Amino acid sequence: MKQLSQEVLTQELTARGYEPVDERSDFYVVSKWRKEINLSAAEVVRFSLIVELYDTATDKVFWRAELPYVFNGMQWSEERVDQTLRLAILNFPASGDTGSNLPNAQ
Repeated sequence: MKQLSQEVLTQELTARGYEPVDERSDFYVVSKWRKEINLSAAEVVRFSLIVELYDTATDKVFWRAELPYVFNGMQWSEERVDQTLRLAILNFPASGDTGSNLPNAQ
């Protein structure tokens, strides 16, 4: 899931006009998958996703999407993970969007 998350989020940000760089980046992305077990429910395993974007200069979060219990274990597939990641980043602004509050993004 880590590799797929990196690939999908990079594709989505590239489609919005951002360029992936190894050094001197304005921001970086962290995706956190949670697998939760609920023994008292019919849907025993549930997945949640958090995507956070951090300002590289300050290491502070400036944008966050949280999708709690986005799908259960029976629904897990690479396609479902891909769709969920794209959904999480859906409202992130395009590069050059003057109405956004992105730090140092040009």
